[in-house]
Amino acid sequence: MVVRLAGDALAGAILHRIDALALPVAHTAVGASPGFDAADVLLLAQQPVGFAWREPARGFPVADGAHLALLAFIDAVTAVIAPCFVAVILGRSLPGEAGKGGNGNSGAGDKAFDVIHLDSFRVRVNKQAVRHACTTAIDRYPADIVLVKNCERREGPTKSGWAPTIVAMISREPTLERLAVARSLLLDPFGLTDETVANALKTIAAHRIDDADLYFQYTRSEGWSLEEGIVKSGNFGIDQGVGVRAVAGEKTAFAYSDDISEAALLDAARTVRSIAAAGQSLSVKVPSSPKVAGTRVLYAPTDPIATLDSSQKVALLERVEKLARAKDPRVKQVMAGVAAEYDVVLIARADGTLAADVRPLVRLSITVIAEQTIGGAVRREIGSGGGGGRFGLGYFQQDIIEQYVNDAVNAALTNLEARPAKAGEMSVVLGPGWPGVLLHEAVGHGLEGDFNRKGSSAFSGRIGQRVAAKGVTVLDDGTLPDRRGSLNVDDEGNASQRNVLIEDGILKGYIQDAMNARLMGVAPTGNGRRESYAAVPMPRMTNTYMLGGDKTKEEIIGSLKRGLYATNFGGGQVDITSGKFVFSASEAFWVENGKIQYPVKGATIIGNGPDALTRVSMIGNDMKLDTGVGVCGKEGQSVPVGVGQPTLRIDRLTVGGTA
Repeated sequence: MVVRLAGDALAGAILHRIDALALPVAHTAVGASPGFDAADVLLLAQQPVGFAWREPARGFPVADGAHLALLAFIDAVTAVIAPCFVAVILGRSLPGEAGKGGNGNSGAGDKAFDVIHLDSFRVRVNKQAVRHACTTAIDRYPADIVLVKNCERREGPTKSGWAPTIVAMISREPTLERLAVARSLLLDPFGLTDETVANALKTIAAHRIDDADLYFQYTRSEGWSLEEGIVKSGNFGIDQGVGVRAVAGEKTAFAYSDDISEAALLDAARTVRSIAAAGQSLSVKVPSSPKVAGTRVLYAPTDPIATLDSSQKVALLERVEKLARAKDPRVKQVMAGVAAEYDVVLIARADGTLAADVRPLVRLSITVIAEQTIGGAVRREIGSGGGGGRFGLGYFQQDIIEQYVNDAVNAALTNLEARPAKAGEMSVVLGPGWPGVLLHEAVGHGLEGDFNRKGSSAFSGRIGQRVAAKGVTVLDDGTLPDRRGSLNVDDEGNASQRNVLIEDGILKGYIQDAMNARLMGVAPTGNGRRESYAAVPMPRMTNTYMLGGDKTKEEIIGSLKRGLYATNFGGGQVDITSGKFVFSASEAFWVENGKIQYPVKGATIIGNGPDALTRVSMIGNDMKLDTGVGVCGKEGQSVPVGVGQPTLRIDRLTVGGTA
């Protein structure tokens, strides 16, 4: 349960009470609620959660698997804020009542309440007063329980004169909340049930297979772009469908449909099961009832498209342009874009696992063109900035926007002064943050399980061996809150993980999806990802980064006698088998005798990923993740990712230049 408590003092008092009584409830603070003046506390029942939340008007279900945790919470609250009431919301709207305004709230629909007095735990019938206090909160948040404190009698909007105050709101356990959202979008509208899903999996398992899954997806996306001072384009799209997969040995059969119906689902199931020849693989028994997969709570199940209206999105882009042009008169053109996506997935596996995720994703981008004339010659350069993550568009406040604008304008102005880069073998210092894209491409892809199972990676068969210099520790971490590459659960129903790939220079493991993990005899790492329901999953990175060391940026740059300091990168290429890479630096500087001399243009960095790791000679203490712009491509599929690293010095790299 997520409990929204009015003030830190109240939260602390209740949590102290829970601890003192050793109640069966675990808790942790999770920060402030956006748009609600309260502190959030995460309460995790140490009992199975099974409230009949979606059953309207059937009374309060106190005798199911979660009653111990709820009663414990009620006991703790009663000791602190008694007397108060609990309004248990058993249904968003009663059937047939939506839009009629039956509760006196224009068009809101009738809410199904049970109101419980905490002092005596008796059901009360004074629903109107509670209804008035809770309606706004219920409509705004996916809450199923609202705590209401009985204030002193005074003039108020209710007939009784009783003006209740919202003290706390309790929503469903996050995993169940996401499952409810996924069912409401992907099963209920099409007449599908858990039984329908199980029947489709049983159809696939009629032949002998190793694994099977169904991947339902609903995606709503929107984008706006500004150029030459006006919003020139906007787009909105909805896509939904289901992918059906069967796996036997190393073979995969896959079918997908944008028609989510029982007929289409069963037809796809019958199609994919044909890959499994009798006796080739193990049989899989499909359980009659699903088991809910464990997941994480890394981001709110927000619909980011709804977090700003159309006029606010246009105003956001106009503000970006105004700020960029005000930075320097040499800025002649500004292009800005904002994109938001609401992605809901439901995964059902042959072993009975059922998992869901609600994934918001936003991005704000800016590109500027700066121009100056020297000696009659006009020179133009481009700079870019931006960022985003898994949250609403409200994240883009003034300080964030100014950071992105400064990045773009400074890059363009720096390149206006850039000289041709020198070529040759030299030491290179890579800046923190986005330059980690070189690590992602040159090393990260080589650590994906499919390449290593097939022996086509330069890292194949090297677990336990030294593959990098001492001090080099590389992780792929899908558990970072709100990050672009993070996932509560991967696209195969496995919770994301913090995977240590290289530790102090020693190769520790690879990132795995379910199939490659099974074939290699290891556990999945939460890295099974796919672009959409129309694609098969494969091992993919999430947020890949190198941990920091003990050197300052100034020490590292000061150690260069003659070399390149690259702070930003454009495109690049890598050969997974050989590990060879070529990357172009979009912003770089020439360094001599430990001092930055001037910006350079046209520098390309050429090397070999595994060799480059062994030549890392200095690691900075300024590890930074990118701002949230990464997109990774593999076998025609693109997925959002994050990268990061500290300032690094790598010796004996080849730099291509134009000087």
